[in-house]
Amino acid sequence: MATDLAQLGASGYQAADWLRASRRIDVGISDHRRIEATMSMADDEATAQRLLGALEALVRADSSMRTVRVIQA
Repeated sequence: MATDLAQLGASGYQAADWLRASRRIDVGISDHRRIEATMSMADDEATAQRLLGALEALVRADSSMRTVRVIQA
């Protein structure tokens, strides 16, 4: 799952830092515009919901952020 952060007003680096500090979620890759969270066979519905909840909280954390566009591969 890759999330394009271009319209949120935050860089991928900032989002990755926030997710790590606030939700204890470490995304695998981040750059100036994106974060990429990788799911594996060890993940289940609960871990997927935890990630989605964290992404929703990230958007709510800053009123200048707009809707996250999630692209699922």
